[in-house]
Amino acid sequence: MKVVVIGAGAFGSWTALHMLRKGHEVVLVDTWGSGNSRSSSGDETRVIRSVYKDEVYADLARRSAVLWRENEALFGQQIYYEKGVLNLIGRDESRWKSARDHFDALGFPYREYSLKELKRHYPLISTEGLSYAVLEPGAGYLLARAGCMVVTRQFALEGGQYVQARVIPPDVDLTAHEYVLTADGARISGDTFIFACGPWLTGLFPNLLSGKIKATRQDIFYFGYPENARPWMELPVWCDFASFTRDDMYYGIPAFDPHAGLFGFKVGEDVAGVDFDPDNGDRTIDLAALKRVREFMEFRFPGLKDTPLADSRVCQYESTPDAHLIADKVPGTENMWLLGGGSGHGYKLGASMGEYMSAMVTGEWPIRPIFSLDRFTTLIPGDVRR
Repeated sequence: MKVVVIGAGAFGSWTALHMLRKGHEVVLVDTWGSGNSRSSSGDETRVIRSVYKDEVYADLARRSAVLWRENEALFGQQIYYEKGVLNLIGRDESRWKSARDHFDALGFPYREYSLKELKRHYPLISTEGLSYAVLEPGAGYLLARAGCMVVTRQFALEGGQYVQARVIPPDVDLTAHEYVLTADGARISGDTFIFACGPWLTGLFPNLLSGKIKATRQDIFYFGYPENARPWMELPVWCDFASFTRDDMYYGIPAFDPHAGLFGFKVGEDVAGVDFDPDNGDRTIDLAALKRVREFMEFRFPGLKDTPLADSRVCQYESTPDAHLIADKVPGTENMWLLGGGSGHGYKLGASMGEYMSAMVTGEWPIRPIFSLDRFTTLIPGDVRR
């Protein structure tokens, strides 16, 4: 079978690699290049953790970590940094209480810290507004842009074909497709077509996905470490569920790897911003967002007060109304599939979702209802469960 995968981000690159390893001929197509600055899989780092209300994501995240470990020797580069993720729990315990059931059922290790223990083990963190904390030791962060690039490179080394081109919207009225067209008029033929185009999916399937996936802006900030940087670098990745200002989650990655060019305290708000055009949107940082993040950072990490902003990114989420992914066949077609709707948490799942997608397309695994397009007919507005 000849498979064409459109989109070389976290989902598409891994799907292409898994399909290739199943013995299929695979073409991977991307407009701007794997891990490019316009993509949702760009930027430097992403959190990988298993604290989810839904067991399927906990399992997929842990499977992704295994796949990264298994493949890093082939890639010749470290992508997964298992520093642990410290979950700071405040008045809303629902996410962790649901996740704890999955951890116990799946045998995932964790450690709960009282506030007294938290102060002793992590004195750099203010405990104001916290009830307790939970460390997930088998978690950490991934290199994002570099991760996409090494998977795409490995795909090519193993015999896959990579094409730099923009695919135009397909004719969804056709039941079976023999090719997709590029903007310059070229045909890329295949037996199966998998669209994993992140924030561009709705533009390719406007009638199907309008209102189901929309790109929203996300500002990310990297702060410089103080002169005595080592204690800050040694902190685990953290997620703050204490509702500092509202029901948002703040998260951070104290990354340090001079070989990968990482040196900064990354902080972001896990909240979908305004609608954003991934091609033409201006990527100048929002000073109001910077102010909110700095206020939070200095509240939770007082020792970083007045530390300089060292770098920043304007990225985007491609969000679904319920924050669940989409992995399904295009309705009415026999050989056209969709994989997307990362909703700000897709990167960590890329390796395992690529494995899942390749098995679903080949009929080895069923379509899961949680990822199906059919769910939108019964979706309750505001039902965000991740």
